[in-house]
Amino acid sequence: MTIRLHLSAIVLILSLISLIKAKQNDPGQFLVGAGIYDITGQVAEIGFMGYAVPKQRGHGLLQRMRSRAFIIGDVNKEENRVVYVSADNGMAFQIIKTEVVDRLNKTLGSNLYNDKNVLISGTHTHSTPGGTGGTALVDITTFGFVKENWEACVNGIVQSIMLAHKNLQL
Repeated sequence: MTIRLHLSAIVLILSLISLIKAKQNDPGQFLVGAGIYDITGQVAEIGFMGYAVPKQRGHGLLQRMRSRAFIIGDVNKEENRVVYVSADNGMAFQIIKTEVVDRLNKTLGSNLYNDKNVLISGTHTHSTPGGTGGTALVDITTFGFVKENWEACVNGIVQSIMLAHKNLQL
């Protein structure tokens, strides 16, 4: 079900861009890129993000968590791009997005991807390592912020976006 929702969001974004371009009587061309990267983090003896049950802890790896990034951009205007990320997380926290955008700017040496054109969405799984929210309420089951999990998530999202950026094509 979650995959369908994310695919629907991508189709909706593409449709809206197409309608806007058609209305401007400019056929335009789009660059499209996709990238995927691991964001798993700790897999054992760590609280999960979700049910607020401290006894719900990881005991090993069933499957890896991933970040899937999609970039759609105007071939004629580099600044006209949208980044959509679907991350296998309980939620997409601002503390993660802010760091992702900062790292992208440092890596690329520009403000090409920013707070206005980067959308990070969590798949809302309750089976992902917790401690990445940066606030006491959402990090309660992990007894606080877990930098290792946050770093795995941020790094994986940045890497998936960079792969999508490198894979941009007509």
